[in-house]
Amino acid sequence: MNGMGVFNKIADAIFNGKAKDIYPENSEEESLIFAEEIKKTVKRRVRNDSNSNKKPYKEI
Repeated sequence: MNGMGVFNKIADAIFNGKAKDIYPENSEEESLIFAEEIKKTVKRRVRNDSNSNKKPYKEI
């Protein structure tokens, strides 16, 4: 599982009411904001990965 997959699972857990179990030092509102940002980032990364046919390096 890649790093984004781990964050996606954390976001899912927060949305399923486990915010205090995961980040007890944060308010539930802060955790929900964090989870929302994770989901946005995951969607953006998936969209960018699927739209990118170019390799970021030159093959030799």
